[in-house]
Amino acid sequence: ASVLLQKLTKGGEIQHGTVGEQSYTLTADTKAIMLGLTRKDLINDDQSVLSTLPTHFGIGAGRTVANDIWDCWLAGVLSDGSTAFFSTSDTTTVGNAMKANATASAALGFALAEAANTRLAAQTDPTGQPAGLSGRILLVPTALAGVAMQINKSERMPVYATTRAGAIGDYNTMYGKNTPVASAY
Repeated sequence: ASVLLQKLTKGGEIQHGTVGEQSYTLTADTKAIMLGLTRKDLINDDQSVLSTLPTHFGIGAGRTVANDIWDCWLAGVLSDGSTAFFSTSDTTTVGNAMKANATASAALGFALAEAANTRLAAQTDPTGQPAGLSGRILLVPTALAGVAMQINKSERMPVYATTRAGAIGDYNTMYGKNTPVASAY
């Protein structure tokens, strides 16, 4: 696609832009569940359990959507169904260049969080132009909530080396940059 504005010609004629086609193979599925109730169930419902069924169906629907979203996210597969979304190297996917968006597997810490934010900022759109992305959330499993909070709230990085005992750590470039969010998924 070429939709960047262009300088008007001497006669003031506006140039035509072009828009390419990008296809996505995501499809929607229909999901449902049914409960069968007998006349006896209705008559013997002394505790009014049946009146809570709409609430249970609503909770079940919400959990189904959440599970489907997280299954897709954690699988890291693009809409073409075969290409990994998370990649540690630049790739070409569905005819479009895709910048690396994952870092090598490592323990969550200050350096890894900074590397992830740098990768996100380097992303481009399908035309190769900068996407203008910046991280706002540091999504972690619940077991890493404390580490994520430390990365976000510490003005200085901790000093672990014994040779620098009593030393003040370097400034934390990730201080206040990403809101930590822990998910049980």
